[in-house]
Amino acid sequence: MNLNRLQTVGLWLAPCVVICLLMGVSASGQIPQLLNYQGRLTTAGTAIDTVVPILFTIYNDSLGANPLWSETHPAVNVEKGLFAVMLGSVTSLPDGLFGDSTRYLGIRIGDDPESVPLSRFASVAYAFKAVHTDTASYAHATEGSGWTDDGAVVRLTASGDKVGIGTSSPFYRVHITGSESSPLLNVEKTGSGRGMRVYTTSACAIWVANGGNHGLRVTHANGDGVHVTSAGGYAGWFNGKGYFSGNLGVGTLTPGEKLDVVGGSIRTDGRLISTVATGTPPLDVHSETQVANLNADMLDGHHAADLATAATETATVDNSSAVSISFSSATFTTPPDLSATVLVLSGTCIGSTAKIVNQSATSDGATLTLQGFNGSAFVDLAEFDEVQVSYTAVQ
Repeated sequence: MNLNRLQTVGLWLAPCVVICLLMGVSASGQIPQLLNYQGRLTTAGTAIDTVVPILFTIYNDSLGANPLWSETHPAVNVEKGLFAVMLGSVTSLPDGLFGDSTRYLGIRIGDDPESVPLSRFASVAYAFKAVHTDTASYAHATEGSGWTDDGAVVRLTASGDKVGIGTSSPFYRVHITGSESSPLLNVEKTGSGRGMRVYTTSACAIWVANGGNHGLRVTHANGDGVHVTSAGGYAGWFNGKGYFSGNLGVGTLTPGEKLDVVGGSIRTDGRLISTVATGTPPLDVHSETQVANLNADMLDGHHAADLATAATETATVDNSSAVSISFSSATFTTPPDLSATVLVLSGTCIGSTAKIVNQSATSDGATLTLQGFNGSAFVDLAEFDEVQVSYTAVQ
């Protein structure tokens, strides 16, 4: 078949589609991305009635060297020389196909060569208006519009302009107002890296003012719930109570107790208060080496003697206990005062006989006094220099 005449009757854009095609904006599911093409076929100047296959190709140059899209309509009805097809109905027109203003259409009917010259796409009046005014992503700024499109950047025209969402009088650069329960701002990051970055050279980077439940809540964090690093000042400042359901570590990432401090000390200008049950030691001292001298700075300058009542060492003995006072293999540069007093409280029964033994005492001035005992005292003398047994009224 030799169709020597192809006349383009019209290349029409489906309503509103030009917005998507010219701008490369996908509108799938909203408006069809189709082009309505109409043409007229003649042979020797005579309109024909026939059915023919037609191949349509879109190029980015007038010579047809670089095809961008094509589709074949295998059976196009031609009546009185006229036919119409919907471009994009066989092969979808890709997004961004009309992202450039230079596009040409090539048409091949049956086995005939492609018609030349190629037909250049041009906007109709309403499509031209739509490009400039009806599409926000391609809108040209007008005086007072507030937006300027610089190509790859869409920005507010004036530096003092504000964006209000849910409010007609925004107070901040971006001001969002709403009463719905869902988040007003959602940032969803599926890849690696930061989901949101806030940077400031002074003042607060993030200010949270809340009159409801939580000022700041972080849930379902795979890593750290809140990770704060500060080059100066405080990494965290809390003006109020703090609650930790787990263990709190200072200097350690693996705290084993409710409060675990590693690499430093705990200092207080108040008291350490214990409310443990009776019989449970309120203070445990754990060390890999033996504490040789309790007079060391365990209590910041206070010695073991300061822990006793009125700085006097005392011991209370019940009916089933025994007391041994001894110095084993001790060497003293200056002999200490080895005197000791055993006070028997009124009403306490320790038997009819009290046996008090000084084993191998060699130091001068070693005395042992028994006070308040109502009964006989039995003293075993073993290398005593001096033994004093006296009775003193119990106050």
